[in-house]
Amino acid sequence: MVIYQGKIVYMKTLGVKKVGESDPIDINTIFQIGSNSKGFTSAAIAALVDEGKMNWDDLIRKYYPNYNEFNLSDPIATEQCTIRDLLSHRSGMYENTGNEHVIDFQYNFPEILFRMRYIPPESEFRTKFAYNNIMFSLAGESSARASGMDWGYLVKQKLFDPLNMTSTGTYFNDYISNPNYAATHYTVDGITYYVPPLNLDAMGPAGSISSSIKDMANWLSFQLANGQFNGQQVVSSKSLTETHTPQILIESSPTQDIYYGLGWAIIKKDGKTYIQHAGSTRLSASFMSFIPSEQLGIVVLANEGSNGATFGSVVANKLYELYFNIKTPLTLTSTPNIYRDLENSTYNPVPVKTTSLNPPPLPIENYTGIYYSNYYGNIKIEKSSETTLNLYAGNNPEPNPLSHYSGNTFKDDYHNTDVIFSKIEDGKPQEVFTERWEINGANGTFNRI
Repeated sequence: MVIYQGKIVYMKTLGVKKVGESDPIDINTIFQIGSNSKGFTSAAIAALVDEGKMNWDDLIRKYYPNYNEFNLSDPIATEQCTIRDLLSHRSGMYENTGNEHVIDFQYNFPEILFRMRYIPPESEFRTKFAYNNIMFSLAGESSARASGMDWGYLVKQKLFDPLNMTSTGTYFNDYISNPNYAATHYTVDGITYYVPPLNLDAMGPAGSISSSIKDMANWLSFQLANGQFNGQQVVSSKSLTETHTPQILIESSPTQDIYYGLGWAIIKKDGKTYIQHAGSTRLSASFMSFIPSEQLGIVVLANEGSNGATFGSVVANKLYELYFNIKTPLTLTSTPNIYRDLENSTYNPVPVKTTSLNPPPLPIENYTGIYYSNYYGNIKIEKSSETTLNLYAGNNPEPNPLSHYSGNTFKDDYHNTDVIFSKIEDGKPQEVFTERWEINGANGTFNRI
């Protein structure tokens, strides 16, 4: 979908809602848009700034005074971080810290926020861009407290309703209860698989919105019109412009400078300013980009996760090449390198069984039990067969199969990573290391309880 000078000049849908079926996608079909939810959260906060209910530089401590709710390992960040800091990903936390708590462990937001105190900072507060969905969600949940209403209802009241976005929803149930939704997929070795959609409500303000290409046209029009829609000033031009204003440098090169604003990436290249964002739920993708000075913008939605966001950026770059008559390929940014979101290069929707010629050195029952990490919480290991185990993470009812590989090492069948049992006492491992969760500054070791 392309908008130019206030008019929709192109809107087209392609493909089907679910692989192997014939039901076509139409302009009202809704997709999970992932991190393109962030622009909605920052715009809703902008509306509250207009009303005097919030300020961009409000301390998070104003809305979360209880240390049992919110406390980071960096005391400076804990006491000084603001709405602006969290919306621009400059808290000092590791990139994507906490994503595993949403997807793998299926905790709710309060529990995830509590566990963030157990992770060390990656950098000094306000010195580095590091994309973090949980910290961004904290800003969104702060807006809920400031307004006295649920974040989802706040976004609906301030944005969806005045922008006539009638198909758009904030939560997982809004998506799956709509009879016209695009199923989610992942492609491996050229084969596209249907995979059940992910519930991202625990990071709602950062990634749980679903929308149609028709509704996203209204959203893009609102952005290009400086907060106006159908003659109504929905958000003031001043407050909306603040969301498009650079807050922290991501990277700089001789050809372009890339910044992050408040829920948006800002790219300055050849005297032009591009504002854009990608979204990935790992199984679906979205891409939105616009140039305010040219009154030109594009939105691409896809119900396949492995290539969807990259596809969107390629299409947007081609649009700009044609518009500006650029003879060489335009490369604004390598999208996944800026907003890695929920992408996971090791994920495989079809488990790959590891084959081992030798049985585990201990009886398979001896590996079973509950193991604990203060950051991740509990994992439960149960017997599946004489050479395989099932791992249950946190509140997730779905088992993650583990196949014996060698010695006390098993392989995670979905992620092809090691699960290593150690510290054998009385024939039972007292510790298990999970390579999969040794990421984003976290320790992937769990101890038997």
